[in-house]
Amino acid sequence: MLESLSALVFAAAISSLTAQDSDQYQFDREVLECVSVEDCTPYLMRRRGVRHTDDLIEHLVSVYSQAGADGRVAVIEAIGRAERFEARPGVQVAMHLPGYTEADQGRILALVSEDLFSDATVLLGHVGERLALLELMEAQDGQYNRASFVDAVSVAGDRAIPVFLPYMSSLIREDREEDAWTLANGLRTFRSSDAYSQFRVPITSASIQMLFELAASTATADEERLAAMILLQRGGDAIRTVEEGLLEMARGEHERLAPLALSALMEIRNHEIVPDLIAQCQSHGLGDERYFDLYGPCQFDYFQFLGPNAIPAGPRMLDLLNSEHLEFRLEVIKTLAAIGYRPAVPRLRELLRSEYWSEVIEAANALRSLDDRGYASIIEEVASTHWLPFAREELELVMSGWLTEAVEDEDADDRLWRFPEAEACASGRWAWQGAVIDEPGSDAIMTDPAENDFGRRMVLDLGAFQLIGTDRGEWSGELYIQSGEGDPVRLVEDNVLSMQRVEGGAIVATGLNHMMPGRGNIYLVTETNDGWHLSHLTEATGPSYGGLVRVS
Repeated sequence: MLESLSALVFAAAISSLTAQDSDQYQFDREVLECVSVEDCTPYLMRRRGVRHTDDLIEHLVSVYSQAGADGRVAVIEAIGRAERFEARPGVQVAMHLPGYTEADQGRILALVSEDLFSDATVLLGHVGERLALLELMEAQDGQYNRASFVDAVSVAGDRAIPVFLPYMSSLIREDREEDAWTLANGLRTFRSSDAYSQFRVPITSASIQMLFELAASTATADEERLAAMILLQRGGDAIRTVEEGLLEMARGEHERLAPLALSALMEIRNHEIVPDLIAQCQSHGLGDERYFDLYGPCQFDYFQFLGPNAIPAGPRMLDLLNSEHLEFRLEVIKTLAAIGYRPAVPRLRELLRSEYWSEVIEAANALRSLDDRGYASIIEEVASTHWLPFAREELELVMSGWLTEAVEDEDADDRLWRFPEAEACASGRWAWQGAVIDEPGSDAIMTDPAENDFGRRMVLDLGAFQLIGTDRGEWSGELYIQSGEGDPVRLVEDNVLSMQRVEGGAIVATGLNHMMPGRGNIYLVTETNDGWHLSHLTEATGPSYGGLVRVS
């Protein structure tokens, strides 16, 4: 940021000031004219108390404040003339200057470019300019406006509530509750490390009390009550001032307010609500994934935040591992680990042999979190049978306790592109009617993985046509057939594990072959007078695929 404190930004402001001290004035001029951190360092070190950018901005604010209205106008004009990066510190300086008028605020909005719209509107939020906030709310379709609005409201804090409340109520009335939640999130987006955190206005206990009374009043329209409860949850520690009232509301029968009261109590880690939370989830169908949505009463985050206090929910959570949805199961595994539910260990050990690699990794992390020392040998076995080098490496990282967030959070699509670098599958061999089949098929040609972008690929030439199979592990593959110069036709959407020539055609095994037990299907592709025919022979589960038997 030091390099952006250039003459382009503040020359106009500095030139309008009368230096009280010639040495100090010369220092200010030198700082403003330097263009890099290296250039600025000598000047910063010469100035007592100036050790980093914040100190420098504080010093400049002090200088400009002495100039009164002229200094404010000079800063605004400098921002308007500057490029994006030069103007950013100017906005921060402007936020500190007292006495801005409505005309000053409008001038900033008129002068700044789209790139600086967010910075300028944070200033508007800082001074609580209601009209500007409302205009931003009405312009939600613009990308910059949306980001700027969140920034402005984050800074406005308490002052944003009178503007926010009626607008959110109207969104809920229009069946746009999700938009209301999205906008309210602005009130808690700032952390201590954020650029504008020093400008944030907190939400006070008085505002929280007002919001709670509004939500609890039966004379208030439902959409206003909901809007008030959504805003109340952004109050941080101030929520404790209405804790008893929230407990009563959470145990009430209002279908919409009770879950929101639970959510607010979760924000302050109120452990008394564990039985109520479980009962609320069960009344909505704890085993139904639909009730674990962003705004529902059964968010996994609730249980994870509660930690060991949520152990009573363990048995029901364990049941949820039977879900058919992978992403849902992954959240359940994380929750079981977060609450420290050790009875889940046997089930988690079973998941180390899951056909889904993400589930294996999540189960391994959960077992390590639960300090289950017996899982190491299973992980070693699973890792040794996996045909992907990076997958084995991940399990080794789990075992060593050094699995990084970068590995845990790696996008599935990014992993997919690592398949072309993977070695040929060496996880096992199969026998068909007593004859051992070499993997991936004695008559199949394994193409060079570096030449294609879709994982392992094999081709089996049957004369009149070719079978083409791909394998992308848990991201699935395809079986195609191609006759002559025609386009390939997809027959099956599944990983092709093996293709073996038999009389009149070929046997094709599909599924997931990187761990025991296997899962998939066996197909017979035969040549006919009209071309070809695909027959499904059997669904394959376990180590034996019908007539196809795994021998190693």
